[in-house]
Amino acid sequence: AAGPGFGLAPVGLAFEYLAMLRQTGPPEWVWKEAKSIADMKFMFQEEDDAMDGVTKLAAVMHVYRPQHLLVAEYLHEQYDPELVRQLLDCMRPTDSVYRVDLLTR
Repeated sequence: AAGPGFGLAPVGLAFEYLAMLRQTGPPEWVWKEAKSIADMKFMFQEEDDAMDGVTKLAAVMHVYRPQHLLVAEYLHEQYDPELVRQLLDCMRPTDSVYRVDLLTR
């Protein structure tokens, strides 16, 4: 029986999961998996058209250090559980305003 607010249940589940991560700590295996995937994406990426490549680089020049421009979106330098904890502490339903877009059929 769906009614008003029914679509918000996944949002509650997401915040419950974030609370669980705050208690248990961020698992290192998730970071290692993300790093492996990023490494493979970098190694097997398709070659860009020259104009597309330059356009992409120009768009991120103000975001990344010059030495990281070509690899930044694939770069996972070190596992930092404290940084993850700090980010998790920022994601609480009571401390922030969130926008939720629900898609219905």
